[in-house]
Amino acid sequence: MKQQLFFWATIVTSGGLCLAALAEDATVSASCTEAAKKLAQGAQLGDGSPAEETFYRDAATDCPAMPDAHHNLGVLLLKQKKLDLAEAEFTKALSIKESADSRLALASALVELQRYGEAEAAYQKVIEKEPKNARAFIGLGVLYERRKNSERAVEVLHKATALDPDSELAFFNLGAVEERSGQLEAALAAYERAWEINPKNIETGLFLGLLYVKMGKFDEAEHVLAQALLIKPEDVELQRAMGVVYQQQGDLDKAELALRKAVTLAPQDVFSQIDLGLVLIAKKQEGLAEESLKKAVALAPRNARALSALGWAQLALGKYNEAEASLKLAVELDSNEASAHNNLGVLYQRSGRSEEAQSEFAAALKVDPGLDEAKKNSR
Repeated sequence: MKQQLFFWATIVTSGGLCLAALAEDATVSASCTEAAKKLAQGAQLGDGSPAEETFYRDAATDCPAMPDAHHNLGVLLLKQKKLDLAEAEFTKALSIKESADSRLALASALVELQRYGEAEAAYQKVIEKEPKNARAFIGLGVLYERRKNSERAVEVLHKATALDPDSELAFFNLGAVEERSGQLEAALAAYERAWEINPKNIETGLFLGLLYVKMGKFDEAEHVLAQALLIKPEDVELQRAMGVVYQQQGDLDKAELALRKAVTLAPQDVFSQIDLGLVLIAKKQEGLAEESLKKAVALAPRNARALSALGWAQLALGKYNEAEASLKLAVELDSNEASAHNNLGVLYQRSGRSEEAQSEFAAALKVDPGLDEAKKNSR
């Protein structure tokens, strides 16, 4: 439903105070005192707004030797994905004063820039000075996962959880790596611990809920997602996930309600449109389903899942030519879309084209040997 992601090691901002040692000159000291006030005002905002950025820029201009001003500005730029500019600010901060926070933030920027060797060196430099810095190990875990070394990523993330058993960040990232590696039970344990530590983080609630769905634990998924929705009822991802849970539980009315809310919140979200269409098909409301799925295809013309579902709705409506066109395009765009092969097979079967139908059922089972519909249809 949502592209898997990772949190970085926590990037800390600081209210900071200008140290008297920055300058003995009274004029410079005065400007640095003023800069410290601006720095504190920006940190108090903490909302990523242009006003916050202005406070940090002004502080860095008024007192160039204030590391916290450069650091905080770098954090803001990193959040804005202005990676080269963020790197420059962290480098300035470190040239003034060595800091684990700035070194970790620099490492995060370098990972985003795909300069993995430099990033690893930055994390290791922090660990050399602070062997128990859990955030450095979290960052390394993310880096190793980016470099497709899941085994090493799991190792260092376990180290992070041992160093800080209450680090939501460490357990969340550990869960993400374990899930990507197919270790679902281990991933579940990590996500559950992250959620136990902070049951107000809706991102953790979403990932935990989706993993419960993947594992067929629909009641548990409903419970977690309901808790997350109490915190942020207008979250599209949560509403969509809840719709899928209700669908799997067989409560199609609740599923439709949740998915229509997701579509209302984000009309351009193709996945909500697809899931709504599938629920409407299950409710035998193929006309409404076709309407929703046409919107999905308009939003993502090359989405094989949307085309496959649209083709199925069109087939149910007796629109054989349109259905065939949609399903053929779906398998052309993604030959690994098992449902598209199966749906095309059903169309051929109903059209009396038995040989072509069996070929599509075989293709569906090659992609997904456990697809029950294709197994039944091929008999």
